[in-house]
Amino acid sequence: MGSTSTAFSAVLQSGALPVQPAKEQPFKASRGKLVAVPGAVREQVLLKVAYYTALANALYRINVPVPTCSFDLRGRASGMAHYREHHIRFNPVLLNENTEAFLAQTPGHEVAHLVTLFLHAPGRKRRPFSLAPHGPQWQEVMRDFGLQPRATHNFVIDNATISTRLFAYRCSCPDRVFKFGPRKHANAKRAKYFCRQCLGQLRFDVQIK
Repeated sequence: MGSTSTAFSAVLQSGALPVQPAKEQPFKASRGKLVAVPGAVREQVLLKVAYYTALANALYRINVPVPTCSFDLRGRASGMAHYREHHIRFNPVLLNENTEAFLAQTPGHEVAHLVTLFLHAPGRKRRPFSLAPHGPQWQEVMRDFGLQPRATHNFVIDNATISTRLFAYRCSCPDRVFKFGPRKHANAKRAKYFCRQCLGQLRFDVQIK
């Protein structure tokens, strides 16, 4: 990670890539009070987003727009890419508590999701079912960014986790259980979810808590 940060700083200083900070804008109204992020830290995140977007355009000779960003994500995830809006949401709690590690991994991770869609499903606003979120295409982009293609972070989430109800769903696999939150559980009443291993439809089993 240190070499990536050094390379990032060197590119910014040399002007090798036309890096301008990403734009910050509200995305969705969030319930409850959001945690504030220092302005200097927000600026670093926006610069990272712009850097990896410019890097992708240079590497693949494409023209991906710099995504807009917000700092209103709650829960366990450190970041979330929204394909339709071409927008990235960041978790302010995990950013404040793990600033250095967060900057080294999360902005590039989320930009890689948007770039992967642009490369392998051009013109689409949603990720196709055949394109796994952290599949080989995304992993290749991450490696080209000089980042480890890790699907999840290892941050402590005690202060970021929101206590919520969980619902267990099962497929045809004998020992697999999928945990849905309230929103996804509600969506499952009108949408179908499938197991990537057995391809069976996920069906509600029991409320966990």
